[in-house]
Amino acid sequence: PDEVEPYRHSSFVMGVPQHLFLNGVRVEVDKPLGNQQKWLIVAPTVYYKGKRGSWFSPRRLMDGMEGVGLDVMYRYYPSWRAGGGGGYLSAGGGVRYVSFRYSGYRWDEYLQDDLTFYRYDTGTWRRQLTTANIKFTLGYQKVFKGHFAIDLFVGAGFKQTFVKQPADVTIIFNNNPENFDYTGLLLIGGIRFGMGW
Repeated sequence: PDEVEPYRHSSFVMGVPQHLFLNGVRVEVDKPLGNQQKWLIVAPTVYYKGKRGSWFSPRRLMDGMEGVGLDVMYRYYPSWRAGGGGGYLSAGGGVRYVSFRYSGYRWDEYLQDDLTFYRYDTGTWRRQLTTANIKFTLGYQKVFKGHFAIDLFVGAGFKQTFVKQPADVTIIFNNNPENFDYTGLLLIGGIRFGMGW
């Protein structure tokens, strides 16, 4: 009997649930580059938090946040399995912009009778972070019934963050990788799931 030709996918649309912990929604679109071993992944992310506090990571001063990000990755499957999936290597990078809204006590400067005075008063301000990153990952993708896909991946990378905030505001953060304002080496891990056609 004739062999059935393996299903050739033209795209995958994948969700990345761990970004929910950062008040983000990320979707990754995978497109093959000529064959089923080489893929381009375009991953837009939207961040939003409309009120103070967070179920995952409460921050008392932060009133909300808005932001967007975009990552582009190249992925290579050394031995693409019939029907899709298998082990892979990927590399790429991206950018992110996030604006945080804060309120709390701050030093307010004002001029009276040609003298400069300072008062400790409540106020609101914004803290804007622009981030660039590069990363390398390896993982494994399994495709079920020709369409449903799930990935597990680990890797490493580097992130550089640029901070813009009012000069009279001091916000102290630990330089931990889970913070948005972190600069340094990254350890990466996660899961993706979605559909392929």
